Amino acid sequence: MKLRIIIMKDDEKLIDFSLPQEELRDIMTRLLGDVDQTLNEVREFTEVHKALSNAKRLLMMLEMLRRKRMRFQDFVSSLSMNPRIVSFNLKLMTRCGLVDKRNGAYQLSPKGERLLLTSLLIMEGLMRRERGRGWRRVPIE
Repeated sequence: MKLRIIIMKDDEKLIDFSLPQEELRDIMTRLLGDVDQTLNEVREFTEVHKALSNAKRLLMMLEMLRRKRMRFQDFVSSLSMNPRIVSFNLKLMTRCGLVDKRNGAYQLSPKGERLLLTSLLIMEGLMRRERGRGWRRVPIE
């Protein structure tokens, strides 16, 4: 068994992620065998999904994706957000590894950018499917 996720737009591959069989087996063995490690990973997974499940945080992440780097005041002014909410959300996203702070400016981390794009693409695909615009089938290798 091999896990492979390919997300395409037209004929362009946006994301091509695969785990070979032996790596997938190692992950499953670790997750099912080491309870403490599994609990830590579940906590991290939960924190990341908590961060991604809030509309304000998603707007902040989309704005960082668009602008690349933003200062604290940019969030307050461009998104008309309360400074306390901006502070709380930036701390949460930084703690989860979704956002990096460098030289007083915030930007999406590589992990944050991948998770945001993947989540948005999957959501878009699901919404299109719900509207009856099915997905193109890709042969399984």
